[in-house]
Order: sequence, then structure tokens, then C-alpha cells
Amino acid sequence: MRAWPDLTEYHEAVQHPPKAFADPGLRAVTLELDRFGMPKPATGGNAVVYKANEPGGLLSFKKTWAIRCFLRPISDHAERYEAISKHLRKVRLPYDVNFQFLKQGIQIRSNWFPRQNAMGQGRPSAQSH
Repeated sequence: MRAWPDLTEYHEAVQHPPKAFADPGLRAVTLELDRFGMPKPATGGNAVVYKANEPGGLLSFKKTWAIRCFLRPISDHAERYEAISKHLRKVRLPYDVNFQFLKQGIQIRSNWFPRQNAMGQGRPSAQSH
């Protein structure tokens, strides 16, 4: 069985989005950096989260992503996050939110590991009008 990535491996991987992510939107992101110019993580007991911005054009809104990388395997990740995603698609929120769990979320040591994304577009959703 493959070893689960540690915080250092995630930190190194996110510095190279085109290599780390399969998602085309995430391949072009710019991560929020700390005062030393390194990706700024928010860590917890189960995951590390990075804030990233997708480039926005003159007439489009910049998308902000929360990229959550898991520090250990949890057996029901996929089921829990699919339930959250399904719920968010049904409710009427004042802002567009895209929430997804990806089994092939981030590549480390030539292996894919799960990752959860939440993306807000920073504009009112069409449903809120």
C-alpha cells in the first residue's frame, strides 16, 4: 500500500500546479503566499488547505479556490463529501459555490491522492436575484 503524503510533500507539490493537478482550472492557479514567498497553508488534524486564485479576465470574475489535501486516509471521505456536494447543488445560496471531492486530486510521487475543492466565484448566483 502506498504511503500517505505528509505536509512537506503537499507543500512541495502545490508549488507546481500544472504538475500537481489534473483539473484544468487548478493548473493555472496562483496560490496565496506567505511573507517568504511560499504557499501559505492552513493546517489541521486531518488536512492542509491552500487558498488559490484562478486568473480572471477583464469581464469575468476571479475564482477563489480552497484546496483541501488530506493528511491521512479516512474511509468515508468520498461518501461524506458527495453528500455535501449534493446538498449544496440543491440549496439556494447567495453566491456561486462549487464543492467537489476528487479521488485523483493531487499527484505526489507519481501517485494520485484525494483532494476536496471548494470554489467561490465572488459574485451573486443567478438564483439569488
